[in-house]
Amino acid sequence: MIRYRAMLLGGVCLGLLAPQALAEDAAKETPAWAAEATMNPDYKPAEDSAPTASQEAADDTQAAEPAATAETEAPKEVPAWAAEATMNPDYKPLDDAAPAAEAEAPAAAEPAAEQAPAGEPGQTEYYGDTSTSGTPAWAAEATMNPDYEAAKKAEEEAAAKKAAEEEAAKKAAEEEAAKKAADEEAAKKAAEEAEAKRKADEEAARQTAIESCRDALNGAISAGNIQFKFNSWSLDGKADKLLDKVATIAKDCPSNVTIDVGGHTDSSGKAEANQKLSELRAKAVMDYLVKAGVSEGKLKATGYGQDKPIADNDTSAGRAKNRRIEFSVSSN
Repeated sequence: MIRYRAMLLGGVCLGLLAPQALAEDAAKETPAWAAEATMNPDYKPAEDSAPTASQEAADDTQAAEPAATAETEAPKEVPAWAAEATMNPDYKPLDDAAPAAEAEAPAAAEPAAEQAPAGEPGQTEYYGDTSTSGTPAWAAEATMNPDYEAAKKAEEEAAAKKAAEEEAAKKAAEEEAAKKAADEEAAKKAAEEAEAKRKADEEAARQTAIESCRDALNGAISAGNIQFKFNSWSLDGKADKLLDKVATIAKDCPSNVTIDVGGHTDSSGKAEANQKLSELRAKAVMDYLVKAGVSEGKLKATGYGQDKPIADNDTSAGRAKNRRIEFSVSSN
């Protein structure tokens, strides 16, 4: 009998446990988010929820009943949603709502050196320093950063040095330019002086050559005057030797001179005739010199007539001297 009861009890237990095991297996197979939605059997509407329309009608009906009936009934409790709003006594501002873990943490857990002990007003206690607090930084008198002053001074000194160097370079450039201009002016002046001296020397040499040529020609004919017969421009054969000497001297004269062959007569006869006769005598001598090799461009024949006598025309000897040829030399 006892054995049967145990078997029956074991069967009942298996019957009770089997659905639970099946449910656990089903739960393992189907995730919770995929299970079919069901109503919570323990759910009950809140008593303080908003009344429905039927409840409001019932409340109106009850309010219409005689006052005696209402007095006999117990007062109805006001629902929470209709109660007068009051401040939650447990409410604290967010600033005071420090985490519970921090509020409950013992202050002794922190090192003693890191705690900021409270001091008297005007005392600053920071990391164990109890020195009297001075003027705060924001209220201290403004002072110039010494590094700024040094940088500014260095910048000013650099700018002054640069300006001095530029001024020195400018002054040196101006002095160099002035020296160059002075040298150029001196060189120009020296060149002008040299050119003037050269021209003066050339002119002096030319004058010397002219004078030498003139003196040589006139010196040659002074020893033996080239004379003509009365009223004639024909050269005497005795004059050939003298004219050859004159031709040699004329060829040695500078090329930039002009040798003027001047013909003269005495005062016998008419002046017009004497003028023509003097020109013919000068032309006869010039032609001889050209034939002797003197450049024609260097010679010129001029007749002076009876206007420049060198002796007395009242005597035959004087008139003979006045019938003559003279040479004058000039530069071209």
